Amino acid sequence: MAAKQFLQDSAFVYDVLEELATTLETLQKRDTTLVYADKLIRRSISYIESMKERKNVQKLPRHLKR
Repeated sequence: MAAKQFLQDSAFVYDVLEELATTLETLQKRDTTLVYADKLIRRSISYIESMKERKNVQKLPRHLKR
């Protein structure tokens, strides 16, 4: 049972890091305005909080699937 929880937690962390990477990539673009950056950060926070509340693990990284 602990191994299953570990995999679920790992998948959750993977999803969070993927969301943050996408957000940070967008924030680094030259045409990103301060208003858009604020909106993007708030959206990412909301998305991550909703994932945490629902424990919605959408993907498992390939190396963790067996």
